[in-house]
Formats: sequence, C-alpha cells, structure tokens
Amino acid sequence: MPWMMKNKYDETVRAPRTRDELAATVHEYEEVGFPGCCGSVDGTHVAWYGFRAGQRSDCTGKEGYPTIVFGVTVDHKYKIMHVTRALSGSTNDSLVMLEDEFHSQTMARDLYQNFEFDMYDAYGQKVKQKGVYTLRDGGYGAARNLICSFKNCGVTGPKLEWSRWLGSIRKDSECTFGIMKERFQVLYTRLKRRNANDIERLFKVCAVLHNMVLAYDPVGAGPRDFEMHMRHLHAERELDDRADLSSEDAPRLSV
Repeated sequence: MPWMMKNKYDETVRAPRTRDELAATVHEYEEVGFPGCCGSVDGTHVAWYGFRAGQRSDCTGKEGYPTIVFGVTVDHKYKIMHVTRALSGSTNDSLVMLEDEFHSQTMARDLYQNFEFDMYDAYGQKVKQKGVYTLRDGGYGAARNLICSFKNCGVTGPKLEWSRWLGSIRKDSECTFGIMKERFQVLYTRLKRRNANDIERLFKVCAVLHNMVLAYDPVGAGPRDFEMHMRHLHAERELDDRADLSSEDAPRLSV
C-alpha cells in the first residue's frame, strides 16, 4: 500500500487510542446489555479468480467458490476498527484470528486490559470487572477477550435468551459488510488480479472510504436503521441506473 494511503488507513481505520474513545465505544454496547464490550469480529469473503493453477482448492471454502477472506472488527455504529491481511478462502476462523493484530496486540495494551466496567452478579449487585472483550461466533476458539453464545443451551431459559440477544448484537459486523459491499460493488465482482496483496489494498481502501462516508452520514444503531440505510443505498443505485439509461428511448440513429 503506497505510503500516503497507508497513512490514511492508519488514521481512518483504527481502534480507540485513548480512554475517552474506548469509554465511548464501550458505552454503546453497555446500552444494549453488554457492558465491557468494545466491538464485534467476523470474517468476510471476496470472490477471487486470480489464483494460480492448482491453487483453486486452497482458495475455496464454505462459500463454494474461490475467495479471499478478511477478519474484520467493527463497533456498534458500523465503524471498521481493524482489518487483517488477506488470507485464502479455505482458512478457518480460528486461524484468521491468529493473524488478527487487534486481538493479539491492541487488546493486550494496558488501556484495554485495565479498563474497568460494572457488571451484575447473580444477586443483582454491581461488581467491578477489568478488561474489555469483543463478540464473535463459535468458530473463533476460546479466548478471554472473545465472547460467544452458549452451546447446547436447550429450547428455553435464560441461557437461550442471552445467546439470541448476543447473536442479534453480533450482527453489527455483517451489517457493516452489507453496507460496504452495497456501496462499493466492486467487492461483489470476480476479482482477477494475480497478486492477493492488490485485493487486500482494494478492500482496505473500501474500508477507509466506508469510515469516511460513515463519519459524514452515520447509520443509527439497530436493525430498523440498518434497513432504512440499505433502502437508501438501493434508491441511490436505481437513480444512477436510470440516469445512465436516460437516453434509452431516444430515437435511434443510423450508423
């Protein structure tokens, strides 16, 4: 990535760097029932047909076609805080996490490990806890700063309700992917660049632009706000399509 773009990426796609910034991010999740949470992490795939002969199986995972996968961490307002390097599409989530510097380095800093927040114990009393965490699905393996839903929690009860609520909040990452790919539809195409680093640069440029647009035109938290924003993006695209085809009914000229 050219140094100017690298500087812009470091400036725009970043995790909280001060206690006030981290407290603001944690407060967003505290309001929806997850005190101490600072983000959600998930992987997203981009179709890639620039692989070399014999490497198709290495790039084909659960999507069923060759892809490159990125591990992405976002906050509750759909801002991208970190993107891993490009990995082959067959890489599972636990191996993607090994490449995630946000969870292995950033969250190991004193700012994150010593951040205090209140939780309630079984008796309804407030208890001080230390160290923030992120939400994830069940494929990322066990780690103190990665929280997922309960497994085998039955068909009713508090564990099931809590797991369902966590799943709905963890959709922040998928909503972010939907917004970014809808806005930058090059990510939907069959990218054929031979060098996977080019795809990584493209994805990270889209992440930079996504955060810049989000700062100017924020999306409200919650499924209703997300759906309204997606309808707005669809309307913009349909308007562009009509503009491109404005002369469709014009008299044909002989050639």
